[in-house]
Amino acid sequence: MRVNKLIMTVTAAFLFYMSATVYYGINNGVDLFINHSTMFMYVRLGLIGALALLFFTQVPRSIATRMFVGIISAILLLANAYYVLDATMAPLDGMVFSVVAIILGIEALEYEPETSTEKQVPANAQ
Repeated sequence: MRVNKLIMTVTAAFLFYMSATVYYGINNGVDLFINHSTMFMYVRLGLIGALALLFFTQVPRSIATRMFVGIISAILLLANAYYVLDATMAPLDGMVFSVVAIILGIEALEYEPETSTEKQVPANAQ
């Protein structure tokens, strides 16, 4: 569980760093591999919000939250594929958006353990 939160935190921090690089016009190595469009900056901030939603909600999450996160994951993955194949998305944006889509997809499909306390007996038991 702690590893999931660590991965979400590092990814959100890197998304914030990418957004700050674009917003403030910082010229560094990351600047060469990210898109400077304001649309992508707003998408990055929205993904930070989605990761924060997952970070602060307790497991097990409600079905509505899981469906919302799963829909965001599917839309992000399809949009990422489209923009990468259309060559309008920078390579680092494409990689980070893929990682976020995978994180959101895994969290949307979270495993719910059985809550039953009675012992399971096989059908052919004597």
